[in-house]
Amino acid sequence: MSMLNDKIPINSSEIAIQSFCNFIDGFARQGTYKMNVIQIMLNRGFEDWFHPLSADVIAKEYYDLVRKQSEEHSLNGIAKIFQELFSQKEIERHLNSLPFKALTTESPKTGKSPFENANGKLIVREKYCIPTKQAHAAIQLAVENKLEDYFEMKQK
Repeated sequence: MSMLNDKIPINSSEIAIQSFCNFIDGFARQGTYKMNVIQIMLNRGFEDWFHPLSADVIAKEYYDLVRKQSEEHSLNGIAKIFQELFSQKEIERHLNSLPFKALTTESPKTGKSPFENANGKLIVREKYCIPTKQAHAAIQLAVENKLEDYFEMKQK
């Protein structure tokens, strides 16, 4: 009986991680913004990646990441705020209105979002808060694949 109980959390974790990766996979290749936010979350490590995120805390890191990608991949059509000097207020507004909103929006293609917005913070829903190296690696791979697809599409 205890063996069965030991397996249930693993299976529910695996299902949650697969669901999270499918959510990432389901996004149209329209830009890097959503993936960059998840990437910044993942940069915190496998034990902390899912902690709530607020625009004010990640604004500079996010701005720098978008600029770096823009230069490395010669992206055109990048939002004007990334072509100008860093503005905390503008980047926060961008984060709250674009990637945070898109990450919490449910769609027929991606299903229920693993994210929710509460008090201006991007929060990972509880069932997806899995502090394991396996979960972290699977989500990281999904994000990297999505970014790679986007950059390849842009170079064509």
